[in-house]
Amino acid sequence: MRLTYRGTSYERKPLSLEVTEGEIGGTYRGQAWKHHYPRHIPQLKSKPNLVYRGAAYSKSYTPQAWPHIVCQIEPVRKVVATTKQRQAHPILDKVHQVHLENMRHNLEYRLKVAKTKGDGNLIHQLEDEFRQLALNP
Repeated sequence: MRLTYRGTSYERKPLSLEVTEGEIGGTYRGQAWKHHYPRHIPQLKSKPNLVYRGAAYSKSYTPQAWPHIVCQIEPVRKVVATTKQRQAHPILDKVHQVHLENMRHNLEYRLKVAKTKGDGNLIHQLEDEFRQLALNP
């Protein structure tokens, strides 16, 4: 079969591999498709479902779970920053202050808009938020 790809012509050579069809693998768009195995590889036999007195079992090896190992892990201790550590990071304090100022500015703007609209419930919620922000400097 003569084919062309991006201006280059070539002759298609079919695979010289002998293939046997296996069992049905499923359906695709209404058509059944089968597994294809090379002829030199023996086709796998399906394993029968073995049941003895209602309990299913298998002749193949099934790995067992590792025995439960108990290990002692110390709880993580919360480290509280001391004043020396806080003084060591003045940039973080500055960033924190800028963040709080931005939150206050945003809250003031939202409160102003709520008052303009006359939404009493929202005004009450924003005033509560303002008090909480003032308590956590």
